[in-house]
Amino acid sequence: MLRCNVAITGLNSADDPAPGIAVVRSIRESGEWEGKIIGLAYDALDTGIYDTTLLDEVYLIPYPLDSAGLAERLQQINQKTKINVLMPLLDMELLSLPPLVPWLHRIGINSLMPTMSSVRMHLKLNLAEFCRANKIKYP
Repeated sequence: MLRCNVAITGLNSADDPAPGIAVVRSIRESGEWEGKIIGLAYDALDTGIYDTTLLDEVYLIPYPLDSAGLAERLQQINQKTKINVLMPLLDMELLSLPPLVPWLHRIGINSLMPTMSSVRMHLKLNLAEFCRANKIKYP
């Protein structure tokens, strides 16, 4: 049994749903995990934050482009409720959060994020070049 508190982003579940709610359900239904799930939202209108059966706590955070503000907010949240693992699930986070990883580790927050080189390699902006290089038809 894995015991840890997980903080998850990507909680909008409206017309174009983000992956957060699906990830939360997967963790909860695994039967292999015990702890709190902390929802991190960028907007009070993120519909997933209102499902009290899935999230133990919810906090608003600044957009990741404001790395100083985000770092300060994560530290405040971590002091109130220990975050063992941060799972950023949105593309915009994967571009701006990696520089914070060493700092996150110093305050005791682990993260599940790919390296910046992996993120750059898989950016949608690079899809056409990848397809050309690998002789894959694309629109």
